[in-house]
Amino acid sequence: MGPLVVIVGMLLMVVIHEAGHFITAKFFDMKATEAFFGFGPRLWSTTKGETEYGIKAIPLGGYVRIVGMNPFEDVPAEEEHRTYRFKPFWQKAIVVLAGIFSHFVVAFILFYIVACLLYTSDAADDLA
Repeated sequence: MGPLVVIVGMLLMVVIHEAGHFITAKFFDMKATEAFFGFGPRLWSTTKGETEYGIKAIPLGGYVRIVGMNPFEDVPAEEEHRTYRFKPFWQKAIVVLAGIFSHFVVAFILFYIVACLLYTSDAADDLA
């Protein structure tokens, strides 16, 4: 059971990390065309709006494709204002750091849960 919990936890952490990038990119009106867990060939995908969500065969990470992160990418002029490269530095920095920040949020939540469980356990012992 222990190794399964670790594996599921790592998979969830990758998804949460990429969600941090994705959510902040969408908040700043950047065009994100792909949000995938894994690398390699597609196993499953679905498109909702302008974004394709899916799972790929090699579960060693994930990615969010934001239009304009590649400086050599050709973008239609009418969509240039939604590219990563068009946005101000502070917005790009927030998008990049959002993935890292998600780890601190998850750590805080886990520490809070553990502290509550320990406090509840100690309180129950004091009543006995």
